[in-house]
Amino acid sequence: MPWMTAPACRARAVAPVSAKCAVTTLPRSLAAETAPRGLFANSVGPGFIDTDLTRAALAHPAVHAHAEAVSARKRVGTVSDVADVVASLVSPGTRWITGRRLDATGVRCSARTGRLRAGRPLWRRSHPC
Repeated sequence: MPWMTAPACRARAVAPVSAKCAVTTLPRSLAAETAPRGLFANSVGPGFIDTDLTRAALAHPAVHAHAEAVSARKRVGTVSDVADVVASLVSPGTRWITGRRLDATGVRCSARTGRLRAGRPLWRRSHPC
């Protein structure tokens, strides 16, 4: 769910917000338990990705335009884009990374302000995760 990279607290969002919290916090807990044994635990948070589940939403011109507008590459991501991120996380070169959630959103961010260039907040303080 592309909007889960920065979910808001809203009605009827318990399941997706809980899932997002799990994707964010589970790797931290797993890393604390498994890193001493040489195991790694990370997660990937995808953004707007063209899949069977998102195709209907992305068929709406406004949704598709927004997805392209916030992307640094001006396009909707593909499953291959996310697969490449996962492949890099399991490569030997990342053996020192554990307990992290890596955002694979393609979203441009201003490091100075912490806000998306499209004007939306990158995070919301009211969200617990």
